Amino acid sequence: MSEQTAKAVQLLNQLADAETREIEVDSRHIAATKNWFVRMFYDYGLEDAKRHLEISTMIRSWLEQGKPSVGKLDVSATELETEADSEVSVGSLAKQLLDLIDDTDAKALLQSIVSDEEKHEQGLRALKQRVLEQNE
Repeated sequence: MSEQTAKAVQLLNQLADAETREIEVDSRHIAATKNWFVRMFYDYGLEDAKRHLEISTMIRSWLEQGKPSVGKLDVSATELETEADSEVSVGSLAKQLLDLIDDTDAKALLQSIVSDEEKHEQGLRALKQRVLEQNE
């Protein structure tokens, strides 16, 4: 294992440990609060921390054992384009709401929807590109 890879594995271990701590903290706050708004905030954080832990663990495995073959992607570029356009549409609706609502809490939640939809769109378009490249 190269020095750079060893350093990456070390950092991935630290990231996994940090996310595990976040999962524990968020879970404690969810169990302790009776406030719906606090619970919702920590629920989102908990789901993100779980996903981040899964990602960091997967990447560490790739570095240590090699990345498994992805194989042939079995979804059409057309379907991915349609789904990406749908994400843009949902994000657009949330952006329109941002312009109409003054409540800061509601705006923060809507902004998180916009951000998520943008990430989903980018991911679907990147996946579409991979499908097109494999079909060349």
